[in-house]
Amino acid sequence: MKFENLKYLLKHFVEIGPTGCAISVSINGKTEYEQFEGYANLEKTRPITQNTLFRICSMSKVITVVGLLKLFEQGCFLMNDPISLYLPEFEHMKVYKTTGNGTISVEAARRPITILNLLTMTSGLTYDAIVAPSLGNVKGRGIAVNPTELEMKYTVEQLEEKGGYTLREFSKAISRVPLAFHPGEGWYYGYGIDIIGAIIEVITRKNLGQFLRDEIFHPLGMNSTYFFLPDNRKKDLAGVYVRENGIMKPNPTWDILYQKSHLFESGGGGILCTLGDITRFSQMLSMNGNFDGKHIIGRKTVDMMRRNYLTPEQMKCFQETHENGWGFLKGYGYGLGVRTLVDPTKGGWNGTPGEFAWAGAAGTYMLIDPKEKLAICYMHQIRPNNMEEFCTPRIRNVVYGAID
Repeated sequence: MKFENLKYLLKHFVEIGPTGCAISVSINGKTEYEQFEGYANLEKTRPITQNTLFRICSMSKVITVVGLLKLFEQGCFLMNDPISLYLPEFEHMKVYKTTGNGTISVEAARRPITILNLLTMTSGLTYDAIVAPSLGNVKGRGIAVNPTELEMKYTVEQLEEKGGYTLREFSKAISRVPLAFHPGEGWYYGYGIDIIGAIIEVITRKNLGQFLRDEIFHPLGMNSTYFFLPDNRKKDLAGVYVRENGIMKPNPTWDILYQKSHLFESGGGGILCTLGDITRFSQMLSMNGNFDGKHIIGRKTVDMMRRNYLTPEQMKCFQETHENGWGFLKGYGYGLGVRTLVDPTKGGWNGTPGEFAWAGAAGTYMLIDPKEKLAICYMHQIRPNNMEEFCTPRIRNVVYGAID
């Protein structure tokens, strides 16, 4: 079997980490290998199957970016447009400033946030102190390393106290948080793609979920992809677990996010889907925007998505993440919502320069290589300590090692 080493690798993962996992490998738009291992629900001994729904978390970003790029191809916006053209609340942004003696103040942003800034994580927006996996927040400890993260935490907590809030309410709330740096002057992982979702809503006059259903999910046959868990699919949702002293314990912290009453459609982290659905999406990208007779985006737009956009100064910021819990990003730059392989020698990888990928906070992973017409999709559900740094490099090395 061409990918036989994956069989043993996934069994090992289940022995040391997740309760279960699943993988697909596609070449030339066809699934060449698929494996389901272990349990979606440990308490009910329910195995992972083709019907299992996974929280793909930040892998949602890739889908949202493709949605925006469809609008780009229609001439609806330009990459260097200030986002305040679509979301006026971002017109007069402030930036936190720290003096030499540690005094914190705010000053006016030197330039507007652009759509390209949002896509490349160079806007100055961060995540909050709880979820940010960026500098100083190794393995999800939730340490605020700048006042923006701390203020973002308070802002999101206030929204959550309401029980439910719309994407536009979210956008207006976080626009009041001063940025971590002046737009374009750094790199920091944050809520940029969620704000892209708000821009999509303004341009299309549809809510984000409806737009993605119309333009991506339905054309690709992604019939088990949702922002909110349907009542008739509750039994299919995989549990999130945390391993403590070798024992797997349920971690239902995120359950509220997938209830319709929560309202917030997070294009940056809120999508549920099956392995089969995300496989179809990844096959489309690996085939330069086409799948099963459906054209989603153009070949040149896929190329645009996977370029490294970071300046030398931004790359320094990005590379600091490699030294603070994200060592698996060595050799990568950052494109439009995805990491992109620039120099395989720096990380010791056997992949193709220009392959692009992203992962999710609960342990999901997607890699696309248009040159090899290769797509890899992997799913498991652990949070925190999602084992990304252990699992994803091994998966990638095994798959590339099997390619003729």
